Formats: sequence, C-alpha cells, structure tokens
Amino acid sequence: MTHVTRLLLAGALLATAACAAPAGEGTTTPAPAAAEPTAARQTTPRRNPDLISEEEIRARPELRNAYDLVQSLRPQWLRTRGTSTAGYANVPTIQAYLDSQRLGNASQLRNVESTAIKEIRYLDSMAASSRFGSDNTAGAIQVVSNRGG
Repeated sequence: MTHVTRLLLAGALLATAACAAPAGEGTTTPAPAAAEPTAARQTTPRRNPDLISEEEIRARPELRNAYDLVQSLRPQWLRTRGTSTAGYANVPTIQAYLDSQRLGNASQLRNVESTAIKEIRYLDSMAASSRFGSDNTAGAIQVVSNRGG
C-alpha cells in the first residue's frame, strides 16, 4: 500500500470512529422532543395567514362586521403594501369584495355583518389582479357569505 493510500484509509477510519462515538464522549445528543398530546394537535389547527375561517369568526361573536374581524384577527391585511411617492394622487388601496361583487375600499367591510360570513380571504396583488382585474394592485379582501359565491 502506498503512503497516500494509508493516509486516506487512516483518515476515513478516524472520521467513522468519531461519528460512531457513544453519547457523552465528545458528542451531544439533542434532547427528545416532548410528546404533544394528540388532542392538543387536533384542537389547535394551524392558522392560515390568508384566511379567517368560519371557526375563527364564530369564536368572536363580539366582532359584529367583517372590518372588525379583519382588524382584530389579521390587521396586516388592511395595510397597503408597496411604496407611495409624494405628489402621487392615486395611491392604490385594498379593495373589498362580497362573494365576487366589488364593494369598494376596505372600509366597506363594515357593512357586512359577521353572522352572514362563511370565511374571509386575503388575496395579494397578483392573485387579486388575476381574479378581479388589474385595478387591484394593492390586493383584495374577499368575504365569502353563507349563501356562497
């Protein structure tokens, strides 16, 4: 065996031995994750950042209209994204829709009672423009009523 081959073989053996060393001898083992109860996983669904579900709406009966629901549960939806420049009069605003009918700007959501809502969705500018037209560059909030749409 040549000298180079012996060095490579010795290095491989050392690397293998280091990886196989028992815990407590130069290596650390992560602590096992605490087992999460099955019931907790089932009752705490992961929240969708672009959706206010029917369950979330029914859990907050004190919020009487769509605007209050959005302001309380997903306030970031009401913030206009993008830049605005001084002197630019037509700053894009987030548009509101009830089912597929345009209501106007987000303040119109105050006219939609929470008892009539199945879910509320946020659409970013690309999704809103694709679905509702190119004048939705700031995004849209779509309320889906109990009657569908």
